[in-house]
Amino acid sequence: MFLQWRECSANSKGILTYDITFLCGLRACANTNAFYDGLAIHAQIVEEGFDGHSPVCDTLVDMYARCGLFIEALDVFSELKFRSNTSWTALIVGYVEHGVHEEALNSIMYPALYCLALKDFGHVMHLFIQV
Repeated sequence: MFLQWRECSANSKGILTYDITFLCGLRACANTNAFYDGLAIHAQIVEEGFDGHSPVCDTLVDMYARCGLFIEALDVFSELKFRSNTSWTALIVGYVEHGVHEEALNSIMYPALYCLALKDFGHVMHLFIQV
């Protein structure tokens, strides 16, 4: 379906692409394990300049992880400017769904971005350390 839309938009001027188009297409690919279509959508995302858009990238991580394409999921994950709870959860859930429990635990125990809660006179401050 997405590929038919892509052909239509390529042949017609004035059809705009929105981030929600990509989000829905990627979710459909994740739910049906249609990773070839997901790869095509990813190429279109890059072509249209949505590759820096956080919700789109989080959904890319989710799609790749749920399809078991962990190298691709980690590639997108490593390029994220901000790794949100959504992106971390997408990666971890993908590992768990595919029985890669050790990697899921490592993702939880040794994240690339640690958030340490420090108590300072009753106030909680968050310190982010990039490793």
